[in-house]
Amino acid sequence: MLRQQSSRIRENLDLATARRHYLAMYIMPLSVPQRVGVVFYGLAMGVLALTATTVASVILGFLMAALLTLAHLAGNDGGGGFFVLQAAFYGFYAGIVVGMIVCWRVCRSRLRRLPTE
Repeated sequence: MLRQQSSRIRENLDLATARRHYLAMYIMPLSVPQRVGVVFYGLAMGVLALTATTVASVILGFLMAALLTLAHLAGNDGGGGFFVLQAAFYGFYAGIVVGMIVCWRVCRSRLRRLPTE
């Protein structure tokens, strides 16, 4: 009985020691090139978010212009085309904010080695 308990304690200690060593190797600090890569990856994701936000707003502006033209509310001077330019202008500024948030969250999670949500 005593031998069984001591062997269980020894197995648990070996298991705990193995886990501690595995975690120490898994959570090693990032090297400088890895950190630079994480920052560039975050910037790339931010630029892609900016581009996606701008393109989405241009598409919505084009659809709005088409709807106004079909409903004969845009006028004869081609006022519907103005919505596309205005959507691109404001979509770009909204994209800057969204891109900064995406860049911050990606860099923060990657540098802390947490999964991106």
